[in-house]
Amino acid sequence: LNDLVYVDGVANQIMADRFKRLLNRLSLDDVKVERFQDWIDENQDATGIEGYEDGEYLSKDVPYRTGGQVFVHPSEMLLIEGVNQGAYEVLLPFVSTLPQGRAPINVNTASPEVLQSLIENLPDEVAESLASKSDETPWVNIQEFAQEPDLKGLKLDQTYLGVASSFYELATRITLDERKVRLRSILYRAQEDGSVTLIQRDQGQKYLITKSGSQTSTQ
Repeated sequence: LNDLVYVDGVANQIMADRFKRLLNRLSLDDVKVERFQDWIDENQDATGIEGYEDGEYLSKDVPYRTGGQVFVHPSEMLLIEGVNQGAYEVLLPFVSTLPQGRAPINVNTASPEVLQSLIENLPDEVAESLASKSDETPWVNIQEFAQEPDLKGLKLDQTYLGVASSFYELATRITLDERKVRLRSILYRAQEDGSVTLIQRDQGQKYLITKSGSQTSTQ
């Protein structure tokens, strides 16, 4: 989400177009990318006809202002006009609030929905096939991904794309007697030396971790 706007506050059209395709794929018609951009930027100039700045939010029964900075936590989406609880829960698995300019989208771990946000008019079955293929034979560079036969004739902007990840989400559940403690951590692993830095900790989301180690999240 934070890359919808450049560090200097200018709208990032490449990421905005990708986010619009994701919203369309998820059938979230009432969620507008312009309002996310206005939430981040520091100015009070609404972005396009769908933009929302302080004036609109201050007129609510419980008034508040836009963030005026990058998203710190995904739950901030609930403050944006058009994002209700249902839309939030649908969107949450596909977005992150990582530092600007430091988290290219890893096509090797991208879901079919995210792949469709990257490539306009990518059919559902092709997106599913690509996502499955990367599980078994990951692409070694983005050029190899772009040369996939299934992508021939489709437009792919390779900007902000990669084949490796530096940020990871760790879900922990500790059971002591009858008490359960759940913790969500965002970690950064430097590719140069493998050192790990804690970026964020959060006990606000409950993670349902199965015996197999898989998980789902609920708010």
